[in-house]
Amino acid sequence: MKIKYLLILSFISLVVYAGEVHIETKGSLIRNDVFDAKRDRIEAYRDAEALRQLDNELPAIDISATCLLLKTGRDIYFCVRNRRYYQQFIEDNEKHYRVLSILERQQQLQ
Repeated sequence: MKIKYLLILSFISLVVYAGEVHIETKGSLIRNDVFDAKRDRIEAYRDAEALRQLDNELPAIDISATCLLLKTGRDIYFCVRNRRYYQQFIEDNEKHYRVLSILERQQQLQ
């Protein structure tokens, strides 16, 4: 019985005096890279949206004569010269056109 206690005590003492244990995690480095990439995609999306909004704010000339009418009812036009889709809307009895995003274009043309 004493031998068992002596062996257990010696084993515990060896574990205690083994020294410091350093745990290195490389997962945090990967996560930082993932978050950096996500942040870059968010910034690129915001920049693209800002450019699209700026495009929509610019006054558009009457494109109905220079672009192809793809769908009536919603009056969606496609211009070959800049490969963009426009939707016509009337405000104050004037025709205005706004550039459709890719998602809007897919939804509108279905």
